[in-house]
Amino acid sequence: MKVLLVQTRIDPVIRDHERLVVTKSSGLEARCVFTHNVVEDQNFPLRYLDDYDGIIMGGAGAFSVIDDEDHIPFLEDIARYCKDTEIPFLGICYGFQIAVQALGGEIVYDPDKMEAGSYDMFRTTPTNGNPMLQGVPRRFAAACGRKDRAEVLPDGMTNHLRSVRCKYNFVTFPGSSFYGVQFHPELWRQSDNLVRVRHYNKGYGLSEKDLDGERFQDAPHSRNILTNFVDVVRNNNS
Repeated sequence: MKVLLVQTRIDPVIRDHERLVVTKSSGLEARCVFTHNVVEDQNFPLRYLDDYDGIIMGGAGAFSVIDDEDHIPFLEDIARYCKDTEIPFLGICYGFQIAVQALGGEIVYDPDKMEAGSYDMFRTTPTNGNPMLQGVPRRFAAACGRKDRAEVLPDGMTNHLRSVRCKYNFVTFPGSSFYGVQFHPELWRQSDNLVRVRHYNKGYGLSEKDLDGERFQDAPHSRNILTNFVDVVRNNNS
């Protein structure tokens, strides 16, 4: 199996940390996870994506999808290509927002409903055999780090999870292997969530009391999103 992690990272420490936690939390062997950082390179042909069994588009604490960044059109092209060619795709946080925006939805900046820490997710629909929700309770905690959120979903896209502050947290198209989660399943360990949020805390403005308190907790059920995606990729190629 070959899975490509599409990264949008400036700092090499966080770039490497993201690859590590995605690999460990997904259960994949390190040799199965490849990376491409769009901050450094936006020039490979989209057909190269055909060489991979699945695509994960990760977060980007230094950027917003509603800003005018050179890499955003390229990321949107990747999301659209995966949707059109049915390559299994999982967008995480920034990747979720890129996917929504690329397919005609709307992302808004909403700092009043910021989520940075561990927040409860609630199922909005029955499982109905959705492979990505296997082993995921109707209510569970997940690691979050965002100020932007989806306001309008693309035509045909459905949502299956919400939080108190964010109404769209897990989206897909019925019958497809194209998914997006607004939270971070790879950061289900409290320690990894804190590494990421501390690095970008200038944008969140959390106090040391916030960082050391109950705001950050382990969120083991959220990890199932990643392991389920690996199963989807595996079954898609069996």
